[in-house]
Amino acid sequence: MTLGASQAFQTDANAFFEAEWDEQSFHKAICVCARFSLINRITLGHGLLVDEDRRANDARKMHYA
Repeated sequence: MTLGASQAFQTDANAFFEAEWDEQSFHKAICVCARFSLINRITLGHGLLVDEDRRANDARKMHYA
């Protein structure tokens, strides 16, 4: 959803429902992805520089990488 929202298809939605998510949870997941995407575009559009070393370190601490 975050990387390819314009390429989301019914099969993607079906995967949520097969995982026993309800429609409201599906909607909330879409809203969370959209909000993060919006905030990222706004901050990057204003020239925020990302410290990649810090980002990678923070991701490791949160077990994202």
